[in-house]
Amino acid sequence: MSLARRAVLPVLGLAGAARRWPVVAHQRAQHNAMLASTEAARRRVERHEVEHYLEELAVARGHERPHPPAQPRAHHV
Repeated sequence: MSLARRAVLPVLGLAGAARRWPVVAHQRAQHNAMLASTEAARRRVERHEVEHYLEELAVARGHERPHPPAQPRAHHV
């Protein structure tokens, strides 16, 4: 391999990495957003289950509902 070719190969590798970076970064961001969305949905379901359990427990013990159910929050984008 010639000296000139050995000098050019690292530059070509960096150029390829620079071309791929936006795509890889976007894919990683999409993956992270999907994970965050899934976790947020899981927490909403869990919160609803806990609220429902506590309401049933209060009724079973003969207590009035301590406060009106929480209103769903608006989703802000």
